[in-house]
Amino acid sequence: MWLNLSSVLSIAGIVIIGFAIAPVFPALVSDTKDRVGENHAGNTIGMQMSAASLGSAFIPAFMGILARQISLEAITAALTILFALLLIIYASATRRVKG
Repeated sequence: MWLNLSSVLSIAGIVIIGFAIAPVFPALVSDTKDRVGENHAGNTIGMQMSAASLGSAFIPAFMGILARQISLEAITAALTILFALLLIIYASATRRVKG
């Protein structure tokens, strides 16, 4: 894409990123009971699983359509925008809970 020193380096980078990101979702799910309380934990975990299933179905399809219509470089920009949007949603949700 933007900086490709070698294929081996790219694959190693993807593997390292995967190992770094992999524990985030299970950690958030296991911490749900502490964040929302035991009464709402079951429903909240169900919603988290539903959102994860929808995301894993639609985001790759959307990225494929984007790559076909524009280019592969558009995927990086789209994922950056999605990440920023997710950060904004998270910040507003935690601000609402705290005060």
